[in-house]
Amino acid sequence: MVAVGSLAVAVAIPANLGPLRSPSSTGRAATEVYGYINDVSCPTVHFCMAVGYEQNLQYQLVGALVDRWGGATWTRDAAGATANVQLSSVSCVTAAWCMAVGSNSGGGVAWQVWNGSTWSAKAITGLTQAYASSVSCTSPSMCRAVGVVDATSGVAAGFIASWNGHRWTTSLVRPPPAAARTQLSGVSCASLTFCMATGYSQASATSTRTPLVEEWDGSSWRAVTLRAPFGAIQLLGVDCVSTRWCAAVGAKVQGTFSACWNGQRWGTLAAMRKQFTYSTFSSIGCASPLRCVAVGSGAYPRGPSAFTGDLWDGHHWSLSIQDLQYPQGDLGGASCPSPTYCVAAGWVTGQTQAAPLIETWAGRSWAIQTAPS
Repeated sequence: MVAVGSLAVAVAIPANLGPLRSPSSTGRAATEVYGYINDVSCPTVHFCMAVGYEQNLQYQLVGALVDRWGGATWTRDAAGATANVQLSSVSCVTAAWCMAVGSNSGGGVAWQVWNGSTWSAKAITGLTQAYASSVSCTSPSMCRAVGVVDATSGVAAGFIASWNGHRWTTSLVRPPPAAARTQLSGVSCASLTFCMATGYSQASATSTRTPLVEEWDGSSWRAVTLRAPFGAIQLLGVDCVSTRWCAAVGAKVQGTFSACWNGQRWGTLAAMRKQFTYSTFSSIGCASPLRCVAVGSGAYPRGPSAFTGDLWDGHHWSLSIQDLQYPQGDLGGASCPSPTYCVAAGWVTGQTQAAPLIETWAGRSWAIQTAPS
């Protein structure tokens, strides 16, 4: 079953849910692994790239997972399955160029580029014990990536990395007054001279998290002052469709939160539907100020997490995807290349194994796609 309009019902378990197999062309042993998708990027309705990672039965990292949509079917891209790499985010400018970022088993930041036929993988130098959580590109010569790095003192610090088509340069985010820790979770660039990065700051590892927003103006990053009613929340995902409109989602105590940028300041969007006791929206994809999809996970007290998603119509959020059937799951990425076509991607479990989950929205309802195995 699928969701129609604003009515959400349980979805059917994908037929391919079961032990996955490592692509033999990677040189890894063909043993059973778990597959997880963290993000998806669709520059058009005919092309998408989804990225994540695989673990073995001992929950050890095997390598990157890359699935590609060519307009008719999803296929597993063995060339992107870099060993010992976990991909967290992907940004595709066209079907011929994508940038994916994440981390490697050595504690460094990993990245790999799609040129239309194959992937090339490298690492961002100068960062150790670091994790890149999000990337956004406006062209093959302009990308911004954000994440977190642990300094030698053990204090987490958010970082911003800039790609010029040849190399990455990195800088750490200066903590706000009275804060000692920062973390950036999302970034979105609408042009060469405009990006927004979202995350949170803390005075200590156990203190309340407060929202953190950084804006790129073409020459430097600056902290954006957030006024009430922002409080104890964390902003995780962000998507900017222009320099005059961005939407961000995240979490607050026992609930989700959404905000928008109107070209001058950040404010709150309409209240999001609450279908779980505890919910977090970690990603958002927008085609315009009138169409977005926010995805994440939720849970009831003492229950496992389940995937969930809301649709934005320019005025209200409506419950769109609700997991009532899987033992556990999460939607980590969303992308809307048009107002009538969106893709959400993540993972679900059967009784023991995990498998990628991909759903598409074609203007009226959500439908599960057959993910590669």
